[in-house]
Amino acid sequence: MGIWAGFIELLQSGLFLLTHVSGGSLAVGIITLSLTVRLALFPLTYSLARRGYTRSQQLAKAKPELDRLRKRHGQDPARVARETLAVYRRHGVSMADGRSILGGIVQVPVVMGMYTVVRRVLEAGAGGRFLWISNISRPDPILAVFVSLLTFTAVMLGPQMTQQGGRLLIVLPAAVTLLVMLKFSAGLGLYWGASSAIAAIQAVMVRRVTRR
Repeated sequence: MGIWAGFIELLQSGLFLLTHVSGGSLAVGIITLSLTVRLALFPLTYSLARRGYTRSQQLAKAKPELDRLRKRHGQDPARVARETLAVYRRHGVSMADGRSILGGIVQVPVVMGMYTVVRRVLEAGAGGRFLWISNISRPDPILAVFVSLLTFTAVMLGPQMTQQGGRLLIVLPAAVTLLVMLKFSAGLGLYWGASSAIAAIQAVMVRRVTRR
């Protein structure tokens, strides 16, 4: 058994165990596993979010100087690039945050693994009722709207929106989420919604800590 197959098997076993513990409710099992995985990643994602918030504040402080630079030397791209680097150095802004990039890469297998497990279980014929949803193996428009609102909230509160974030950057992820959730099963929507809820809580925590 390969590493990936073993990881998928571990997640799937965890899902079955949590489903059994919750009285056979696959929906509760999906939500619980999603929250467990996100909380396990929380030290990493929280640290990355704080770094992102700090970087956004540094960029905001450098923005007036960068705007003047582009306006003054807009016809000389080489000089703009050179002096932009100098501005970044003065404000302590790195061109690329290697730690954040690595942290993002680390999360990819976990996200893909959760998606694979939930989809596989639902495609195997599992499902069941949850709240107003008659069968979580099928799409649910109400849940799709709810998950898109959670996504909107998480993005709006995120570090990339701490300063002048364009409306499109806030609305687009929520719109894409809505379109996808209208096609995907409600079970996947529960996973997505649980992850977005943790992301929104994390964003609020980062804002409170960094504003002290």
